Amino acid sequence: MPELEILSQYALLPLRVLLGIIFITHGYPKLFKFNEYKEKFKAMGMPTFVLALLGISEFIGGLGMIFGFLTRFTAAIWSITMITAIGMKAFKWNKGLIDGYELDLALLAGALTLFILGAGPISIDSYMGWILG
Repeated sequence: MPELEILSQYALLPLRVLLGIIFITHGYPKLFKFNEYKEKFKAMGMPTFVLALLGISEFIGGLGMIFGFLTRFTAAIWSITMITAIGMKAFKWNKGLIDGYELDLALLAGALTLFILGAGPISIDSYMGWILG
């Protein structure tokens, strides 16, 4: 159906916005409740600076993703983050797919899609003509 093909170019907008909201939600407490989360990360054997990097990439990256700003760059960072999270959950903590890393896998799928396809036409990246955005 040719009518639906016209709409397909806009399919990345809801993916970007919803992923952005999810990552903002996960990044907010890492930045603004840092001291509470610091102990959790130490207990998992992770250095504190990882918490700061995750908070920045999730919160600031989420804001940028909603507007389609530096989309491919952010999607690449998120993909690396999700691959790491999946690996830790599956191999270090022996968690299964269900109640383990299924959300991480879905977020990885979304991030990889945006890395491959870019931001779409309704985005700052498109407006600026950024291929790497």
